[in-house]
Amino acid sequence: MFLIGVFLFLLVGISLGLLGAGGTIVAVPILVYLFKIDKVEAAVYSFFIVAIAALSGAIQYIKHKLFKWNVLFWFCIPSVVGIFLSRRIFLPHLPNLITITHDIVVSKGTIVMLLFSVLMMLSAFNMLKAKKEISIENENGKKIKPAQTIAIGLFTGIVVGFVGAGGGFIIVPALIYFMRLSMKEAVGNSLMVIFINSTIGFLIDTHDKATLQWQLIISFSIAAIVGMVIGIFLSQKISNQILKKIFGWFVLLMGVYIIYTELMLTTK
Repeated sequence: MFLIGVFLFLLVGISLGLLGAGGTIVAVPILVYLFKIDKVEAAVYSFFIVAIAALSGAIQYIKHKLFKWNVLFWFCIPSVVGIFLSRRIFLPHLPNLITITHDIVVSKGTIVMLLFSVLMMLSAFNMLKAKKEISIENENGKKIKPAQTIAIGLFTGIVVGFVGAGGGFIIVPALIYFMRLSMKEAVGNSLMVIFINSTIGFLIDTHDKATLQWQLIISFSIAAIVGMVIGIFLSQKISNQILKKIFGWFVLLMGVYIIYTELMLTTK
């Protein structure tokens, strides 16, 4: 089972390096279903593993001059604020059970996951229908949109705080459409934002970190870093348009899977 976990976290790293997304949303189910770790604790494990892997990848993108430092100002700072609001204010005040109708009562976790999956699918559709690469030097001369970027950064942080995910599924499309980055630039910058978001999520979580299985965490972190190196290598061999298609279909399938899983759990 341990070797299976190492292999799966290798794939998590490849996904992050190739697409700038797919880390935490995949990591949490691995920890919960294969290693029987509590869902709350699994998010803490995942935050740490993904943060370490994302940092190693972000450094490589910085070396290749694909990192835009203004992303930290316009996107990442609002995102951190969103995480704090979500973890410290919104989540503690939400009821554990939410009544939809007289006969349907669902958990707040289910509501959050369903909303997240819808956002994933909308992002996927936008990526798949795009015919031209959007960049800061595009033919329309469009500029960065600060207000929209700050708003989507704040929203991303709130979602990250609720779901316990790195937010790459939202970050990559947002950086492309609001900060006018190419796909490869968006991946590199997404990794830095994911690193910061995941680190903040790990540090502010109230769970007792002394009880974590650090040997397991370190082993999976190393596997994810190796996967990250492989993912970045593959990304250099694939065009932006193909990467967009891969990203779009991957996000779409993950969104459908989450909706199916949550609805099945709700009907049981």
